[in-house]
Amino acid sequence: MVSVPASKGFDLVSWAQSVTLGPNQALVHSLSWGGPEHGMDVGFLQRGDAELAKLAVQGYTVVVSSGDNGPNANSDGNGCGQFTPMFPASSPNVLAVGGTVLTGDNQTCWNGSGGGFSTVFKRPQWQEAVVKEYLTMSGLPDRSIFNVTGRVTPDVSGFATNYQTIVQGKVVPNTGTSASAPMFAGLLSRISTARLARHGRPLGLVAPLLYDISAAHGGLLGMDITVGKSKSYGGCEQGWPATQGFDACSGLGTPMYNILFDGLVNSSVAL
Repeated sequence: MVSVPASKGFDLVSWAQSVTLGPNQALVHSLSWGGPEHGMDVGFLQRGDAELAKLAVQGYTVVVSSGDNGPNANSDGNGCGQFTPMFPASSPNVLAVGGTVLTGDNQTCWNGSGGGFSTVFKRPQWQEAVVKEYLTMSGLPDRSIFNVTGRVTPDVSGFATNYQTIVQGKVVPNTGTSASAPMFAGLLSRISTARLARHGRPLGLVAPLLYDISAAHGGLLGMDITVGKSKSYGGCEQGWPATQGFDACSGLGTPMYNILFDGLVNSSVAL
């Protein structure tokens, strides 16, 4: 897992190249690093995406936290600015993981779960059907503040709150998609090992496969997150609502391991 604040100068391109060129690299990687698209140069976003595409075609799976500031409203405290998701989660060559929270006995979408429509990357075909359906629902943000044709994050979600972590020998609660993403990457690592043993091939870019598996299961990968809404800090009240099926707060929802394993290892989708 790579978990480095943007201010520390993590170099995405160099990291991706090191994975490509290094010996005995893990097949599944988790990134908890990034920033909103509106704060990054378009050339950097495109170059980073190109390196992530190289990893995908070589069989590597990159899982990225979708961010902890909802739609990243780019607000100055006086309303909603342009909504932009986090990069590299917005790359169509990674799997973006959002966050859920336990509310009573049910999982709901965590209000910090990063997501939205990319202003740089076009929506891939494997997202088109579910996003088209999402765009018909009521309660979405004003269309003037997001790019309706962009790649949408997150793809899936996982439990993101109150993880108990050890920091300098002390137990510290931790919350965010930087927790849900590596958790999900751990599940995929187990599945990737089984897939490689059975079929002789790794997962690679897993996101399109998950959308296919979801469609084969009536739009479900496990638990459909239908309650909750993501919001940004800074005075913007609009955000991405969770709803039945795919949404920009929880993606395809919280997958169940047995459905993932069956779809990625046992079924024809795996071939």
